[in-house]
Amino acid sequence: MIRVPHLSGLLALLLGLLTLPALHAASVGNLYGAVVPVADRSQAETDQGVVRALGVVLVKLTGQRSVLTEPAGRQLLKQAGRYVTVVGHEAGGNATDGYRLRVDFDARAVAAALREHGAVLWGAQRPETRAWLVLEDAQGRRLAPDPAYPEVTDTLRAQAEQRAIPLRLGPVGPEVQAGLAAASPDAVLSALVGETAPPVASAPAPVSAPVQAPQLAGVLGTVDGLAWRGRWRLVIEGVAIDWETEAATPEALVAEGVDRAADALGRHFADPAVFGGGVANAPLTVQGIATAGDYGRVVSLLRGLDAVTALGVTRVVGAEVTFDVAARGGLPALAQSLRLTSLLVPDPARPGVYVLAPARGR
Repeated sequence: MIRVPHLSGLLALLLGLLTLPALHAASVGNLYGAVVPVADRSQAETDQGVVRALGVVLVKLTGQRSVLTEPAGRQLLKQAGRYVTVVGHEAGGNATDGYRLRVDFDARAVAAALREHGAVLWGAQRPETRAWLVLEDAQGRRLAPDPAYPEVTDTLRAQAEQRAIPLRLGPVGPEVQAGLAAASPDAVLSALVGETAPPVASAPAPVSAPVQAPQLAGVLGTVDGLAWRGRWRLVIEGVAIDWETEAATPEALVAEGVDRAADALGRHFADPAVFGGGVANAPLTVQGIATAGDYGRVVSLLRGLDAVTALGVTRVVGAEVTFDVAARGGLPALAQSLRLTSLLVPDPARPGVYVLAPARGR
């Protein structure tokens, strides 16, 4: 067991970490599996289902729908069958309503093939997006979930799950609810997630800054009950992106809105400029490792990061451990990955130095 008799200057910082707001992030699962509809249980339909399932997986892994038309995606889809580990029909399907095909793919083989073709993978650690939907029809405006449109909220959650985007509906204060009826759509979006801002083309957010939860808001309206139009705003770390969608149903509108948001989130958090480089060794010093359990938490976190390819220890002094981390993209990619966790807090004055947040219950 590693212990340190005197925490000295670390004590104040460690105690201060207890008051930090929790980072809303999640480690998403099932990145290498998908369930897709198929018309029947024939071999031909099953083979086509496997291709569609791999398409869902590729989009989840890269964060981009465009991967399906790029060389990396096209090459893998041509050989979808070679990556399958498990395939089978789910119970409950029938010839009238169709069937659902569950397919799992070889994680290592798919990831290696994507990287071989130059694709950047978005790791399992992803920020939780807070979402608000405002529905407008002849009866007025309401916030989702709404009893008149239960499928809208279901679609929001299902599409976010298909894109591997952690998402939850955000709270709304009484002052915002009171102003929904009279405000313009732009004013509603501003009240929910903030004003628009010009895109920042310079460097990404400092690695010492914790990731702010992305915020997505949509105002969905219909005039005649037939055609629907949506105005959307996504805010990622202080930068807002606006777009509009049109569809025959509010469900289709929401599905497209979530897809557009997921594409933008993927571009931001799986930035090729950060993660697209080769593997480089990055020394990483972690302070506050006082027990073997602390050490285990840190090692488990680092090994679970998609950017990390190898991990070793070069130095142990009291409660301070220096790791030798091999990471795709080196220290910048490693630092960007760690921003999506709450376990290690960076020292803003010293790149590559982190403090272990106290375990719950201490």
